[in-house]
This record gives sequence, C-alpha cells and structure tokens, in this order.
Amino acid sequence: MTDQDKIAQFYNGKSVFITGATGFMGKVLVEKLLRSTRVKKVYLLIRPKKGVQTKARLQELLSAKIFDKLKQSSPGVSSRVEAIEGDITEPNFAISEDDERRLVEEVSVVF
Repeated sequence: MTDQDKIAQFYNGKSVFITGATGFMGKVLVEKLLRSTRVKKVYLLIRPKKGVQTKARLQELLSAKIFDKLKQSSPGVSSRVEAIEGDITEPNFAISEDDERRLVEEVSVVF
C-alpha cells in the first residue's frame, strides 16, 4: 500500500473541519481532500464579509477555477461541502450551538 493509499484510507468516511478555507491554501486543501479521498463531509468555517452571506461565500469559493476539473469528474461533489458560519477571531469562533454540537459529534479531523 502506497503512502497516498494510506492517506486516502485514513480520510475514508470521515468528516473534516477547516478554518481559513477561503484563502489560497484553504482552497487547495479542500480541492485535494475532495479529489483524492472519500471524505464524508468537509465543514468550512466562513464568516459573512462585506454584506455577503456565508452560503454565498461558499458558492463563490466552489466556483473558483481550482474546482473546475473536480466538478466535471464528480458533479455532486459540492454536496459534501458545508459552510459553518463563524469568525475565528471571536470566542468559540462565534459558532451557533447547533453547529458546534454537530461538529463535536461528526468531525474527526480539524485544520
């Protein structure tokens, strides 16, 4: 088994929580996880910014050129990505109680 296979196997069926996903490296990480693994769900901490709501920012992120090839090869891939509204500069990331509970119950890996 190659190292790449071991990594893919590690993420198989797991949920991941990522902060900083809207930045360049965050997009690269999200694309790589979705393309190279069978990760169950990727939760992204995204804050509303300049009047643009979290869900709109998620759609903006997923429309970046880096995701084009992935969306062609796996059309339903965006269903495995979900935005969690919050702000990394706030206590508890300003995440709602429901979202916090869901993250605690489902997430195995945090970036």
